[in-house]
Amino acid sequence: MEYTQIASLALKLKENIGKVIVGKDEVIELLLYYVFPRQNVNELAHALINRFGSIDGVLNASYDDLFSVMGVGHSVARSLNAFGRAVKA
Repeated sequence: MEYTQIASLALKLKENIGKVIVGKDEVIELLLYYVFPRQNVNELAHALINRFGSIDGVLNASYDDLFSVMGVGHSVARSLNAFGRAVKA
């Protein structure tokens, strides 16, 4: 996923997150789905929330911290880290 796609998704999510009530794990699942289309990412989303405590915690985590979570590879760490930077922009 390119940075521009991540930035676009971040903007859409920022605009719509207050309109739909979802769990924090579901938000992370949505983001992970763009890295792993058509795969079950529920367990990984829960692992990330458990490790970092919140959506902000996941999105503010460093690449190395994300990569240290079991099941997170380079593409997930890179994408979540880029998404976190895009949300701040």
